[in-house]
Amino acid sequence: MRYFRSPILLILVAVLGYSLQACAAEPANPSNKENPIYSAPATASVTEGDIKSLMYTVLAEISSLQEYMVSEKKFLDPKNDKVIANHIQQLSRLSTQVLKTKKLQVPGYRLSGEALDSHFQELKYAYNSGNKKYARWMLSATPYACASCHTQIAHSPKPLWELNEKDLSGSVFEKADFLFATRNYAQAEKLYTQMLRSYAGDTLPNTTLDDQQIETVAKRKLSIFVRINRDFKNAEVSFSKDLQNKKLPKDLHENMKSWITQLKSASKQDPKILGKPMKVIAHAAKVLDKLPRTFVSANNPQLVDVLNVSSLLYQTLHAHPRDELTASLLFWLGVADLSLNNEFFFSLGSTYLKECMREFPKTLVARRCFAEYEADVKNLYTGTRGTDIPEEVAQELKFFRARVGIED
Repeated sequence: MRYFRSPILLILVAVLGYSLQACAAEPANPSNKENPIYSAPATASVTEGDIKSLMYTVLAEISSLQEYMVSEKKFLDPKNDKVIANHIQQLSRLSTQVLKTKKLQVPGYRLSGEALDSHFQELKYAYNSGNKKYARWMLSATPYACASCHTQIAHSPKPLWELNEKDLSGSVFEKADFLFATRNYAQAEKLYTQMLRSYAGDTLPNTTLDDQQIETVAKRKLSIFVRINRDFKNAEVSFSKDLQNKKLPKDLHENMKSWITQLKSASKQDPKILGKPMKVIAHAAKVLDKLPRTFVSANNPQLVDVLNVSSLLYQTLHAHPRDELTASLLFWLGVADLSLNNEFFFSLGSTYLKECMREFPKTLVARRCFAEYEADVKNLYTGTRGTDIPEEVAQELKFFRARVGIED
């Protein structure tokens, strides 16, 4: 059975970077001295449809809340109520505009955008209702969840917004994850590598890492090299150096050895496959069709292949005009994300399958999407007492079954 994925986690896949302008609110000033965490171009302005400028606005709000994300004491302190409430209110206003920009009309981004409003409205409701611990959990999860979309396509070596690690609050691990979530991949990778090579089984300066966290560090680093940078050769070199630290947990050490073997194979792939949708789909089918429908663990011999395929599919989906091939891209993205589950990102797998069925119900691919979605739902709600599917989920299954033309 797959790890449990609650509706809240699906909501959390909202992307900060593709958020929009504040309604009836004063735009945040990226150069404000009260928010020294990041720098933005002096020419940045908030205008309708200017997605990059709008990114700075939302990032300013999130950056202003970063010190409260990493400190429960500060978040719960009554003297900070007004400041925190104002930033959360601003984020909830931003979220009401999230679907209005052209950028968000691409399926991968739109699906995340639709979740953003629900997330921030629930965050605001929780905080205003006095459920601060839950509100902090939601707020803290938001930047990590945004990686699900920020890692969909290749990026410029120079980030759209630059963060200064020294101005961030929290441990090395928390700083690295915030940098990762906000697309400062070079700085994040540097910190992840530092932690892997300095790990002594207990502590680093200003942080305490356990075995689970150091495994997360390694996975984040792998995703930067494979899914984002598609730099297999340098990944192989870097992880080989990481392995020199014999104090890493034994299981992680073995996993990283497996990754290096997979990276050597991936580096031989024809780079010209990008831009050829049919070849990408054929390659995805070859890798994923026989993959067991359970999450791909860190030591699975196909892990790098699945991350690589998901990268190819995302980039093709964003570049390819909407047509019937889009249904196949959504199908294989659904399979890939369900396989990766929440091991690397918050999974959008079932969301992609449902999008395929909604938009392309008459295609044969839509029926395959339903078969995968139904199997995933059954796995999700099956335990030691058998299968117990909630009524609303059962009704959704019934709806999609009819939509793709499958009789009960």
